[in-house]
Amino acid sequence: YIPLLTDILELNTDSIEARVQAMRERKAAIPPRHPEALRITTFDGTLVRSRVEALLYERFCAAGFYVLYEYPVEYAPGKYLCPDFLLIHPVTGQVILWEHLGRWFHAENSRHQPSDVLRDRQRAGPGMDLRPN
Repeated sequence: YIPLLTDILELNTDSIEARVQAMRERKAAIPPRHPEALRITTFDGTLVRSRVEALLYERFCAAGFYVLYEYPVEYAPGKYLCPDFLLIHPVTGQVILWEHLGRWFHAENSRHQPSDVLRDRQRAGPGMDLRPN
């Protein structure tokens, strides 16, 4: 996961709940990437790509987080990152991007291998902060 400053998404200007609702409305207006792969339905009707993502989604919701699946985060002008989950703490507004990597490291998915930086530094792993030193 990669914790972000809450002001990156302007969460500090409105109530957290109102901002999450606005983000959900924005997300609903954006067509999903590869919609044919969204095959698993979560308890609230959100479509995800795997059973593991459905389990994570449901656990995050049960823990009280606001959860946005594949929410596009602009990290540079015109460049977007769509992590599996964008989690927003309901009290503090802390934002966490969560990418579980799934089968990313399996040989049959060679086109999805991690970058040389992550592979060489052996930095990719559960709970690791992948921001540059």
